[in-house]
Amino acid sequence: MVVRWPVALKENGTRVWIHDDCEEQLYCPECTGEMISVRGEQYEHHFRHSIKSNCPGSAETAMHYAKKYEIADALDGLGSVRVEGKLVTMSQMCCLRGNGHSKS
Repeated sequence: MVVRWPVALKENGTRVWIHDDCEEQLYCPECTGEMISVRGEQYEHHFRHSIKSNCPGSAETAMHYAKKYEIADALDGLGSVRVEGKLVTMSQMCCLRGNGHSKS
């Protein structure tokens, strides 16, 4: 299955959306593999890996990352915003629920 990413990253971590122009090498938000833009007429414009990849990403992952980056872009004017990488452990998931602090 071809995963169609709407967002890729520059080497410094800056996001590049498929509608942006960028001449720099871009990288996958999931596996950091090299990506290229695909802007043909048959499919929706997207980024894909430049070579066959073992990226663990899926269509759900691509859309999940895209939404995280959209939210980060919307909040960017409010201060420093950083998008976390893939959650791997249950303790990381629990941290998202409140960092162990209860609301009293």
